[in-house]
Amino acid sequence: LTGADPDILLHEGRYYIYNRVPNDPNSREDAYLLQNGEHAGLDRMGDANAIFRVAWSDDLVNWSPYQPVLYRDKSLLGAFCMSPNVFEYKGYFYLLFAAGRFRGEENFHVYYAVARSPMGPFEMRTTRPLHPDTEEIGGMPFVDTDGQCYITYVRFDRGNNIYLQRLTVSEGMITPQDDTLVHVLSPQEADEYGRIVEGGVIIPHGGWYYMIYADGHYLGHYGESYAVADNVFGPYRRYGHNPILHHHFQADGVGDGIVIYNRDRSQMYMGYHRHVSPTEVEPRMTCLDPMKFVPDPDGGPDILTVRGPSTVPQPFPFTNA
Repeated sequence: LTGADPDILLHEGRYYIYNRVPNDPNSREDAYLLQNGEHAGLDRMGDANAIFRVAWSDDLVNWSPYQPVLYRDKSLLGAFCMSPNVFEYKGYFYLLFAAGRFRGEENFHVYYAVARSPMGPFEMRTTRPLHPDTEEIGGMPFVDTDGQCYITYVRFDRGNNIYLQRLTVSEGMITPQDDTLVHVLSPQEADEYGRIVEGGVIIPHGGWYYMIYADGHYLGHYGESYAVADNVFGPYRRYGHNPILHHHFQADGVGDGIVIYNRDRSQMYMGYHRHVSPTEVEPRMTCLDPMKFVPDPDGGPDILTVRGPSTVPQPFPFTNA
């Protein structure tokens, strides 16, 4: 599928993919599609008033047509919105996203909308962002095995940095616990576009917390790396052989990774976007490649590996599950 910043939710045995509707001529990628670029036929443009869309699949290969899940109304008039991230908690579905460049302000903030179905429609119960006084993007949720909710953000200080905090989530409302906010990852990685770490996808495994993050800028080569901690708030220690997913001569801009499990959580894939062409940034497409943990021969935390980026036909995902 085409589309940047994908998120895939597994709910009651079915997979739902969310991404941005290509209808904003002020976006480089959307403008490419709207102007009938070479790859525009790979995907279908959506409603001009829609911001995000969803499609569903039972096998991660054959997908339903997209349909809008969040529409542009007066609260988001003129906003550029990106990075939809959806999670379910006690019967409610929450769509977190970043929006900016409106209301006379250039800065981006993280907002959320709520629905009672993964297919939406999602509605904003408040127009107040989670942190109105601080610019941030991202908004990646994590629900731990004890039911506690967390969120990671990207904030800007001599580069892109990842922050983490607890959330109170109840009856369709999200309240950040600001006294728990922690700066968990600073950018040691750098490319010609700056010092960048983004994402912050947390998965627990073997008594450890693994934080997967994108290193580098989407305009450049990009890549996926990870860091490990024995506490959700860190400190996080980078894997010594990052990145675990990186570009090659046929696949460039491989980033914004997410984790997709099979129905019994015994297997997983990494979902990510990459440039459709190795020579052009726009448009981008969503890809899947197998991901697994392997034992560390030195006795440390298991090593997270990705078999990709692949560019040739692959077996159906999770065929033995």
